Amino acid sequence: MLVHDLFESRANSIRSQIIQDVDSHGPGQYFVRFTDIDKLGYSARQQFGRSPDVDDPEFSADYIGTKHGRPAIWFYPLNYYLKQKDSYATDKPYAWLVKLNDDAWLQPVDRKTTGQTAAPLGRQRVGLLRNTTPPAAIFFRPAFQLIGKYYDYAGQHQRHGQVKGAPDPSFFDRVRGLTESSGYTLEGSWTPDLVFSKLWAIRKLQNIVKDSLIPVIYVLGSWYGNMSVLLARSGLNIGKIINVESNPQWLNTGNKFIEAMGIDNVESMNKDANTLDYRQLPGVVINSSTNDMENRGWFDNIPPGTLVVIQGRNKTGPKAVYSFDSPQDLQSLYQLNKVLYSGSLDLEDPETNYTRNMIIGIR
Repeated sequence: MLVHDLFESRANSIRSQIIQDVDSHGPGQYFVRFTDIDKLGYSARQQFGRSPDVDDPEFSADYIGTKHGRPAIWFYPLNYYLKQKDSYATDKPYAWLVKLNDDAWLQPVDRKTTGQTAAPLGRQRVGLLRNTTPPAAIFFRPAFQLIGKYYDYAGQHQRHGQVKGAPDPSFFDRVRGLTESSGYTLEGSWTPDLVFSKLWAIRKLQNIVKDSLIPVIYVLGSWYGNMSVLLARSGLNIGKIINVESNPQWLNTGNKFIEAMGIDNVESMNKDANTLDYRQLPGVVINSSTNDMENRGWFDNIPPGTLVVIQGRNKTGPKAVYSFDSPQDLQSLYQLNKVLYSGSLDLEDPETNYTRNMIIGIR
């Protein structure tokens, strides 16, 4: 075996190096993180740089955001990383292995957690151990020992004499199988503000329905079906999810994405939401695309007694039909018989700060 073959083989096996280092350092709680740069930053400016603690009104075990809460640094629990073939950010070149300090403690949290728990005697509470999917260790202070730093040499470099050429297609490219010319890209549909607004809706819906079976959920103006992906992974007891989208290209791309995720309880409907008869209800109707949906047909056709989730934002683009400055604006246009939740969320998209508003209630 040539020297560079041997080096690349060893460098490519980050998992093997991590396992060896864990064996040499003995028992303990280990965590792994991946970064673009050769720095293990602890700053609110990093991606996912803030997280709410359990005493924060916006706390959720499923929180994914950037600007709310305490400065934090996220890691994967080592066991989860070793069991997963692909996880978020594992394509980044630098990997970091840390071990929780002996006098430190991460409070386990899940969707039923309601308050802080005191640390065991002789230890300090330094963060959260999130028992959701994916799990995460969220440190509010750097109470860990750096065990190892690893660089994915083989993943970042070609052998001498080989031309690197164009980068391999991303996961989005492979799923999409087409080139999008507009700004409404698949990647753009997964910006942190859009993801968090959907998780916000799901969390509030969970608070209302608890463990009850939802036979069907209609997602109107579903775009690429991102809401259905998050719903399917949320733990809600859902029989079937129906994505309703008038753009067949978006619907087709979303179907590929959903299939690649291994989700089997989502159907698609290429239809104008304003013409729906909701024949598959009872269940829930979700519309987070009200800014772009002309007239009230989609709402007027919902059978009385149906649970409805409605979102709309302010500071909209030139193509928007409506702009909503408050939950009251939503309620004035879509008059629910009983409002079960009303709230607003300040977010930031790639262009501007804005407020997303939401009402949930009975039609």
